[in-house]
Amino acid sequence: MGVVVAEHPTSADYWGGAEAPEHFGMSVARRLGADYPAPLADNKVLQLVEQRAGFKFRAAYRAVRTPGAQAFVSMSEQVGVPLAVLDRHRTPHVVVAHNVITPFKRRLQSTTHWLEWFDRIVVFSHVMGQFLVSEVGLPGERVHVVPHPTDQRFFSPQADAVVDPSLVVAVGREHRDYTTLVESMRRLPEARAVIVANSPWAKRRAPGEALPAPSNVEFRPFLPAGELRSLMARAAVIAVPLQAGLTFGAGLNGLCEAHAMGRPVVATSTPGLLEHLDNAATLSVPPSDAVAMASALRQVMQDGAGADRMGALGRQLIEAGHSNDNFAERIATLVEQVC
Repeated sequence: MGVVVAEHPTSADYWGGAEAPEHFGMSVARRLGADYPAPLADNKVLQLVEQRAGFKFRAAYRAVRTPGAQAFVSMSEQVGVPLAVLDRHRTPHVVVAHNVITPFKRRLQSTTHWLEWFDRIVVFSHVMGQFLVSEVGLPGERVHVVPHPTDQRFFSPQADAVVDPSLVVAVGREHRDYTTLVESMRRLPEARAVIVANSPWAKRRAPGEALPAPSNVEFRPFLPAGELRSLMARAAVIAVPLQAGLTFGAGLNGLCEAHAMGRPVVATSTPGLLEHLDNAATLSVPPSDAVAMASALRQVMQDGAGADRMGALGRQLIEAGHSNDNFAERIATLVEQVC
């Protein structure tokens, strides 16, 4: 079967080194024995167009020009939409949709009905799946809720790591609420936080990044993947502070990576993340509540045995459903259905 996996993010694209997590697109391509074509070479005009339009035309063009394609698997709607247009909807197409309920994508749906172009749509939350079936009107068999993947081999408990009982770690930038995390750390003078505010998607600083931070908070804009993993392994607790009102799964990468590392988590309970917060592995707090976040962080740091149990249960969640391997198997099943 000639399957083409569209969109070609690799470890080197973001991390810039050999030691890095595997993108789930590569896991899918390997499982399917699929072509995984790199986008067209850098072109300043096309790059500007992509930035303005929000779609990955170069990856779509390279995918549609791959000989012998009998099915497409698009790793995001940003490449799936232009690929479907270029292909004229002739080839069976599975798309992984990350967020279909932004105002722009809702308007696009009302004018083009783009969500109806795909044979199968994969989403990471039941909130998104319900929207596609109830509001868009897609048949239920075309919409599939799949656990968000993470590279369970790269992000894994480190046997030689020495946990610092006072260390809070937070990772990521998109839709993060570091204002609340920083305020919570003012209430925890006995602890220290390292915030690695890096993201391949977010173009703007997260709230709190530009504010003066207390002496027990350190912001770092970027760490190589291996160093980031070592930092997370030493954390007493990993925080995932999010902005209020998010209806999609912002923070899922950070949550899954923390679980994969076997570390306990304190996370903001948002509508989009709520179904992913396992109470045995995560303490959830209301949005914008620095007092509640400080209390939850202190609770985890003071209960070493309980933190270890939370971390072990989080790792089990990843192995049971959120691994790259499980994700690739689910995608392979959907490709078989449409071909």
